[in-house]
Amino acid sequence: NQVIHKTVTNDRITGKIEITKKDDEKQPIANVVFEIKNEKGEVVDTLTTNEKGMATSKALDKGKYTYKEISAPAEYIMDSTEYEFEVKNVGQLVKKTVTNDRYRGSLAIVKVDEENNPIKDVKFQILNSEHKKIATLTTDKDGKAEIKDLLPGKYYYKEVSAPDKYVIDTNEYEFDITLEKLQLTKTVVNKLATGSLKIIKIDKETKQPIEGVTFQILNENKQVIETLVTDANGITTSKQMPLGKYYYKEISAPDKYIIDSKEYDFKLDKNAEIVEKTVTNKSVELPVTGGFISTNTLIVIIVAIVSVAGFVIVKITMNRKNS
Repeated sequence: NQVIHKTVTNDRITGKIEITKKDDEKQPIANVVFEIKNEKGEVVDTLTTNEKGMATSKALDKGKYTYKEISAPAEYIMDSTEYEFEVKNVGQLVKKTVTNDRYRGSLAIVKVDEENNPIKDVKFQILNSEHKKIATLTTDKDGKAEIKDLLPGKYYYKEVSAPDKYVIDTNEYEFDITLEKLQLTKTVVNKLATGSLKIIKIDKETKQPIEGVTFQILNENKQVIETLVTDANGITTSKQMPLGKYYYKEISAPDKYIIDSKEYDFKLDKNAEIVEKTVTNKSVELPVTGGFISTNTLIVIIVAIVSVAGFVIVKITMNRKNS
């Protein structure tokens, strides 16, 4: 009997895994490291992505495996989840795409006045490192505005509008989002827009300046907020006052002038505005009554005549008694 021997070989079943690593904008990420483990938890391969974000394992025997990211560039959030895959067929290529989110930061702007009160409706532009606008923010009732999803890098913020009663700060301010400090808060103070009142006091007839005239400045509620006195040039200027409606009123003047006790209103509408008011005063000197003799002179003459007449009458009366 003849025995025939045959040797039969089986191809070993092996396959590979190909991992593609991309960021949250679908761009490839190089230098991401993965570990491949078998069912026993043993590391059987270590992969590092290339400039195309790709890495391919060595040949892996048939079976179940896991892959896990163990390091990534600093600007990316590492995904430490362990994912399963299985090699079943000869020459199998298991393809996996993994996405890494980049670290992102935020800027919160808090807008207040000089007394730390929040300011609503202030607009800011956010600029990138090339000074190009990337966003516009508007503060809410709490004076807050926030921008999120800023990648690490250099930025600027700039105020572009504010309520009329405030002075806009048009400077650009730099800020940096870094991996060490992703959340930033900037408190920005706005100064109130202010203006002033300038009063020029002159004689109505001669147009000469009047020194020593006192005025009161009143706010919209008619409350006295300042007292002013004209100088030798007849001029007085108020302190800086917030925009709004005000009044001024003359309360005293040199004796030879008639005081104008009326209240006059004025408005400050824009920053650094100087409202100028020229005010005249009439002299209280008595008018001339006929010819060139003034009333005062006439009174003196009359008194003198009456005195002389009285003396004459008394003298005549005494002479008659003596006779």
